[in-house]
Amino acid sequence: MKAAARWRLDSGIVPLLLDRGANVEEKDRRGWTPLMFAIDQSAHKCVYLARTGKHCERCLDASELVELLLHNGSDIEATTINGTT
Repeated sequence: MKAAARWRLDSGIVPLLLDRGANVEEKDRRGWTPLMFAIDQSAHKCVYLARTGKHCERCLDASELVELLLHNGSDIEATTINGTT
């Protein structure tokens, strides 16, 4: 699940993983959850839009992933090993 969020795999894979019981709270070695990766990707795409004035298609993908993860129980208050959210 975290790889799908981090690398923005095909949008169909995340619902499939969720249907098969993927853990939306799985953390990597730094304590990052799939939700954290999705939010990070969404922020990068929105900065691109602000700097260039050009819409980035993946911005929508990351935002939709954030919503999907939240809808499936991701903890918005989760923290990394450094205590950041």
